[in-house]
Order: sequence, then C-alpha cells, then structure tokens
Amino acid sequence: ALRLTFLERQARVPLTPGGRLWLLCVGKAAAPMAAEAQRLLGARIAGGLVVTKEGFALSGLPCPVHETGHPVPDARGVAAAEAVQALLGRVAAPDVVLVLVSGGASALLPAPLAGIALEEKQQLVQLMLRTNMDIHEINTVRKAISRFKGGGLAALAAPARVVGLYLSDVPGDQLSSIGSGPTV
Repeated sequence: ALRLTFLERQARVPLTPGGRLWLLCVGKAAAPMAAEAQRLLGARIAGGLVVTKEGFALSGLPCPVHETGHPVPDARGVAAAEAVQALLGRVAAPDVVLVLVSGGASALLPAPLAGIALEEKQQLVQLMLRTNMDIHEINTVRKAISRFKGGGLAALAAPARVVGLYLSDVPGDQLSSIGSGPTV
C-alpha cells in the first residue's frame, strides 16, 4: 500500500497486485516533487512524466521532463499535454496514478478543447493577466476551455485510481483552483 502522511491524518492507498504506480508531476515545483517521489518510492514507479517551467528541471528524475512556457502557455506545453494523454492511455484498472500538482500547472500543461487553437488560448490568457481577475477567476475560465483542468485529467486516467497531492500557491488553498484542479 502507498501510505500518505498529512499534518493531521494518514491515508492508505492499496496497490493492487499486478497494478503499476505511475507518476505525473506538473507545476513550477514539479521537478523537486518528482525527486522526492523517486526517493520515497524508487523502483515502484513504473513510469511517468514531469512538466515544469523552462529552467526549473533537475537531472536524475525518474521520468522524462518537459519544460514549457509560463505564465502564457506555448507549443511545448501542448506537446507535453499530448505526452500526458499518451501516458494516461497506457494505464489500466489496477494501476494508481500519483499526480503531484504545484503552482503554474494551469499554464504549463495546456490542453485546449477541440476547436480552440493554442493562439486563441494564449490571447485569452494574456488578456486575463492584464485585468484585475484573481487566480480563482482565471482558473474558472481555464477549466471551461481545457480537456485536463477541472477533473479532466482524472477522467482520462479512468479506470485507474488517481491520487492527487497539491502544493498550494493560491489564497484559500481551494483544490479546484490549484493548477485548475486537474484531479478535482
């Protein structure tokens, strides 16, 4: 079992015999989070991906690393999203996908809905950044135009079990606002 210890409680996630443990780390802190997951879980990690801001990668991580644009999403982020979708296409019912999310994940992993071009998403993000919108409002818009945000990533991982751990950088620590809640 995967044992998770929080400040006030512990949780156990059973690992089914024959099931694999996948790691997906997204955000500006994704690289050190992946390094710690590797330290704690080692060879139990079957595979995964790390998506972080350009210049934030670390060497020796357990999974391939994609460095993408932040705060405005770019084509590298779209390529990383395609790699994530391919990875999630490999998971199966007995598997567990451990998703570690930190600030910046919304911009770093753009997965626009069909019919929305990256350029349109970039223009929208730039417009929102110039306004007085707070992060909750910005992420509400991001969730409405993304395949991954607002629980979309967890839906793509089905039927595997998904465990999302979030490192908050948003006021109020609302999970659905951290990285736009890809598992929430």
